[in-house]
Amino acid sequence: MNESTAYRKIQEIKKFIKESNTTESNELIESIEEMEKSHRSNEEILNFLLEFFSKAIRNRTINDLLDDEN
Repeated sequence: MNESTAYRKIQEIKKFIKESNTTESNELIESIEEMEKSHRSNEEILNFLLEFFSKAIRNRTINDLLDDEN
């Protein structure tokens, strides 16, 4: 993926995150913006987001399973 495509993807993801308008989503946006300001590559930022959402999905699944057992 070239840099401009990666940049556009990051902006799309930020827009999606902002729509939820929660404290957690605002903190995630701040983290992304800090990474951008510190000149992290778009690839690094996308990898961070991929890892973040992968963990969130796994945790959500585990929590759902635990709720089902109770």
